[in-house]
Parts: sequence; structure tokens; C-alpha cells
Amino acid sequence: MLKYDAESYRWIFAACETVRLWNAYDRFLVEKARTKEGLNSDEVKKFAYNYQTSRATDETSREKTNSFILNNKSLSPREIYKSIVENEICMTSKGVMGCVFASKLIWFYRPSEWIMHDRFSIIGLKEVSHTKIINNNNYHDEFNKNFKQEELVNIRLLLKSLDITYEFESRIADKYLMSAGQDIASPTQSPKPLDQIDWCKWVIDRHKGPNANIDDAMKIAAKLPRMRG
Repeated sequence: MLKYDAESYRWIFAACETVRLWNAYDRFLVEKARTKEGLNSDEVKKFAYNYQTSRATDETSREKTNSFILNNKSLSPREIYKSIVENEICMTSKGVMGCVFASKLIWFYRPSEWIMHDRFSIIGLKEVSHTKIINNNNYHDEFNKNFKQEELVNIRLLLKSLDITYEFESRIADKYLMSAGQDIASPTQSPKPLDQIDWCKWVIDRHKGPNANIDDAMKIAAKLPRMRG
């Protein structure tokens, strides 16, 4: 293997972790969301638990948000998200806004048109883009500035080098930004480089394809946007 590069390794982990989640439950939720009925209340509840947004939501806010997304297919994902936030559709009975829940749920209905985000991916994008002011309102614009067609092509090449088939390149970038943001926000929780954390090594070993070429993957990942340092 090539000399270890922390951020290239993070990109490889992001790709394999995204595939792990896809095989675990994301594929089912995306395919179910494409049906006329969309996701039911039990599926939305399980999604909220799996994506750690259940504490910022309640049954009513989840139902209202899910129904609004399902019944407004003529709107763009940005318009849907803006309406949900401005009209407090994702507001719980205790006055908590489930913005992250809404952001992530929209992706399952419109995965080719939307990029889910939370506070960690926002932190990661600030670091990658060297831009201090990034929030829910301008996240997509800043994301698109840093992940243009060239970067998405390189993500596809990364997936190919790992012998992975996956169609949503932006989701890989989101996973990278989230991982980077988590390390920045809570550095003491990940004191070791990713290649020394057993979970990360297991994810890569288990979810890369049988014909993966890690050296090639490291070279391609080195061309992608990354954290400084």
C-alpha cells in the first residue's frame, strides 16, 4: 500500500461506510420512498432512530414532515426544505425544530437532487472550503462550489477503484464531511488516525469489492477536497 494519508483514508472509509448503510437500510428506504405510498410511520420512526434524529422529533412532527415531502413532489427539494422550516412543520410539541431530521428525510425521497446535512457536515464543509459562514441556508451552494463535476467524476473513479457500485456520489462527499466534522467537533473521541481504529478497518475490509485496489483508491482520493493539516 502507498504511504498512509489520513484524509485519503477518510475518503475510502466514507465510500465503504456509505455502502454499508446502503445495504443495511438506506436502499430499502429509498426504494420504498419512490412508491406512491412513500414511507409509513413505522419506517420514518426507524429512520429517525438510525439517523440519530429521534430526540429532536416526536411522532406528530415526523408525520407532518413526511406527509409534506410526500405530497409536494412538484416542489424542488430546496423549496420543500425551506417551507418545512419557515412554516415550522418539523416543530415538536416542546418547541424543538427538527431541521436535521427534515434535511435527512428529504434525501430518501429525492437522493439525486438533494444533499442531507447536519452540524457535523457543516463543520466539515467549513474546514474544506475555508469558508466561515456556512449554515442550513447556504449549505448547498457552498457544497456545489467545492464538489463540482470534476470532483464527482473523481468520486466515481474512487468507487470504481474500490470495486463498489453506488449511484449517489454526493452522498459519499456528505459522509466524508460528516466524518471530518465529527473529528473537529470532538477530537478526543477519535484520538487515533482512522487506519488504526478497528471499526474503520472492518468497514473497509468488509465493504470494498473483491477486486478493490487500495493503492489506486488512495491516489484518486488524494485529488479530492480535504481537511487541512
